[in-house]
Amino acid sequence: MENTMRQWREMVLAVCLMMAGLHGVARAELPALTTASAPASEATLTYMNRDVVVFRASLAGVTPEKRVKRAERRLADHERTGDTEVVGQVPIAIGTQQGIGITLNDTLLFTLLPEDRDPEDGRPLSALADDVVVALKDALAARHAQTDPANLIKGLLFAFLALLPTVLAVFLLMRLRHWLAIRLQRQMLHRLEANMPWLSYLAQVLERLVQILVALVSIGLGYLWVTYALAQFPLTRPFGDQLG
Repeated sequence: MENTMRQWREMVLAVCLMMAGLHGVARAELPALTTASAPASEATLTYMNRDVVVFRASLAGVTPEKRVKRAERRLADHERTGDTEVVGQVPIAIGTQQGIGITLNDTLLFTLLPEDRDPEDGRPLSALADDVVVALKDALAARHAQTDPANLIKGLLFAFLALLPTVLAVFLLMRLRHWLAIRLQRQMLHRLEANMPWLSYLAQVLERLVQILVALVSIGLGYLWVTYALAQFPLTRPFGDQLG
């Protein structure tokens, strides 16, 4: 009974350490949830953890960072209204600057300038506007899906069902490690009695290798489960794609 309880405690500890490590990996690998700036002259508008557009130029004296904040405020205002969503494009002229405005219903969210294009992208501004419209529609669809209780319940159910075999596999690995440790300990005692101490050292090395292998496989299983679980929810699906 005591051995069983100790094995369960080891398994729970291993899962906790595994999840803590994966959390650190996710934080290190995944992009920031808030608006990110690449160089000082660029700012990225993100919505529902999805990149929508990168602003690279100032508009009528408004820096890319402020352009992002304006678009975020307008998106937040739209969320409170709960209106239907029609994304469109309109030509915009502000002084000597020409661009394409991206609209949501009757609201101008932001304006694209020719200088906002990637320097390595030789396509016209209209092509960038088309890409931005697609990205914005995808982010808006993700917001609707995230607020649907049915999608939330389905995601939780699938994540839980995937967790069960993961926990079972980790438990079996812990039992296998325990069984191998007992076998190796018996071999060490036998070899010591036979005056062959070098074999006992070899058995100790093998035991450590088995422990490391079990830990790596457990972490790998946990990584796969976290990737799968994140992909079940529209809000975190970009993170699952990043990990995958």
